[in-house]
Amino acid sequence: HRPYKPGVTGSSPVPPTNRVSADRLKEPISILDLENAGPAVDPVFNTSCTPGCTVTTCSCTASIGCWSSSSYADSPGYAWGVGFFNGYVGAVKENNDFHVRAVRGGL
Repeated sequence: HRPYKPGVTGSSPVPPTNRVSADRLKEPISILDLENAGPAVDPVFNTSCTPGCTVTTCSCTASIGCWSSSSYADSPGYAWGVGFFNGYVGAVKENNDFHVRAVRGGL
C-alpha cells in the first residue's frame, strides 16, 4: 500500500514531509519493544486485535513500515521510518511503500 492522506478515499500518495498526520520520530520509537516481534511493540499497543474491533475496544499495531514526519537531513529524498515488524529505525527512501500511523498529541 502507498501512504495516503488520512480520511481521503482514493487520494494520491504524498511525500512524507507533506503528511500532516505523520508523527515525529520520537512517537513511533516510544512504542517499540525490541523483546517482541511481529509487531515489535509493547503489548499495550497490540491488544484485542480481531476483525471488527474499534478504537474503543482494541489497540492494534500492524507489522509494517511507517513514516515519521522527520526528514533525514543527510540525504534529500529520504525520511525517517520505523519498521514495526522488527523494530527497524532508519532512513528510508521516500518512494518506498510505507504507511502513516496516527498518533495523539502529548509526546
